[in-house]
Parts: sequence; structure tokens; C-alpha cells
Amino acid sequence: MKFMCQWLLDNCLEDMEFMADKFDKGCIDRLKLVAFSPFIRVSYTEAVEILEDAVKNGKKFENEVKWGIDLASEHERYFLISFSPFGLALVLIDLCCVLT
Repeated sequence: MKFMCQWLLDNCLEDMEFMADKFDKGCIDRLKLVAFSPFIRVSYTEAVEILEDAVKNGKKFENEVKWGIDLASEHERYFLISFSPFGLALVLIDLCCVLT
């Protein structure tokens, strides 16, 4: 992922500037975020625990938080909002043992 984002910045910056101008103002910033920021690796189990703690602390989700089920887009947004302001990219690992 880091390589692809860096490659786009190095080799297609003019195209990305066009995309930013016409479609998505933040696309270059997001590419830089991924290319230059450390990745936090979190296992599926840890991710569910983080979400369960958020629920215990009053966070409301429409979709149930429970080990063994797919994470919903609202759960992914929660991680994006929680980690992106700190300049961190989050990668969930160890999903193969959970998804059937």
C-alpha cells in the first residue's frame, strides 16, 4: 500500500492534482498520509475489544459488536476517526481465522 501511494505521488502527481481539483480535494493528503505514516497493526480480536470498550464507554453502533462477525462500515469509520487525526494508518490482521 505504501509503495503504491508513493509511486502515485512520484509518477502521477499531475494526474492526482487533476483528480484533487475536479473530484476529491483530499486525495493527495490521504496518499501522503499512507505513504509517510507508520501503520498500526491490530488483530481482529483486538479490534473487537476496542469496539467493545467503546460501547462500554457510551459509543452507540447500529450494528452489533461481537467476535466472529464481519465489522460493519460504521466500525471501520470509528477506527478511521480514532486513528487518522494522529497521522496513523490502521491495518487489521488475522482475519482469515474469523471469516468463513
